[in-house]
Amino acid sequence: MDHHPERLLAGGLVTLVGLVAKNGILIVQFANELQRAGQSKVEAVKNASVVRLRPILMTSAATIFGHLPLTFVSGPGAAARNSIGLVLVAGMAIGTAFTIFFVPSIYLLIARDTEGRRAPLPRRRSRERGQCLIRPRRATGTPCGAYPRASRWA
Repeated sequence: MDHHPERLLAGGLVTLVGLVAKNGILIVQFANELQRAGQSKVEAVKNASVVRLRPILMTSAATIFGHLPLTFVSGPGAAARNSIGLVLVAGMAIGTAFTIFFVPSIYLLIARDTEGRRAPLPRRRSRERGQCLIRPRRATGTPCGAYPRASRWA
């Protein structure tokens, strides 16, 4: 049987990228919400980092300790399991450090400061008056972007 550890390694990298990105999104999304609530950019990223530190560390610890046995395995197929375990354990540790220290710094450089601005109101439809506050769809001609009801038995 021909084993390809690089395929498992690629799967581990995809998992790793997804988890590290999710951790970064936790900080950025919460900082954006705090800015919309009226905090300055610096206060928002500081508070978001403090509030989201525990969920990030819990996710990272669960991933690291869950894949740690793969790095110590021996026997048939050990090379494949060792490679994916090492990628996930080391990568998650490095990715967590990156998320905790660099994501807030990069957020401060890139994000806009929305202090004092109110969040825009979402678009709404007014069905009771029969008018639409957004443009009608041209392709189907249905008003307010509504989709025509499909028949239940069609």
